[in-house]
Amino acid sequence: MSFESLLNQRFTVQRDTSALLLTTSIAASMSITYQPSELCHVTVSVSGSTVYGQCSITGTDVNDGVVSDLFTFTGADTQQGSQIFKTITGVTTSGFTGGTLSIEGIMRTGESLMVRRNVKSIYSRVYTPETTFVVSVPGEQQREISRAMFFLTESDLLKGDYLVESGGATYQIKTSLQPRRDAMSVHHYEADVKLIES
Repeated sequence: MSFESLLNQRFTVQRDTSALLLTTSIAASMSITYQPSELCHVTVSVSGSTVYGQCSITGTDVNDGVVSDLFTFTGADTQQGSQIFKTITGVTTSGFTGGTLSIEGIMRTGESLMVRRNVKSIYSRVYTPETTFVVSVPGEQQREISRAMFFLTESDLLKGDYLVESGGATYQIKTSLQPRRDAMSVHHYEADVKLIES
């Protein structure tokens, strides 16, 4: 049996993020990555430009009326807008030379608008090691360790990401990816995972 045939469980990787526009190179017109999941202010972060300029965000409010925020940058900075957005329909910039821009959602309470987003689909395998032992974490019940195996191409997975199986079970990655080596090189990655929904 090949190693590839062992990793036959299909998962959707999900990640908690406040990003509405992932960090990307500044352009005159930019597309939003994710719409807000609820009403929110926006923060705009820019950096790396040799000349700074303006960013305009247009969208709708709670009553579906048109609203916009205008941000003026004289250097690398993060600024929060005054408008409350239900949706974002446009992001335009002017005056920038180079650099990157990102947009995040901020709830009216001032907290980041954290939403679980689909990142990608992968094949993996969740298993319980043959050695039976439990981990005791303060504030949590003792639990048996489950592990997940990942192909080398999945090196971008993060501690805290979720693995949602097509059958409905959801696991959270509890440790950073750990390389597993064969005689020559890194063969695959593994991490501890915890079943959080079944």
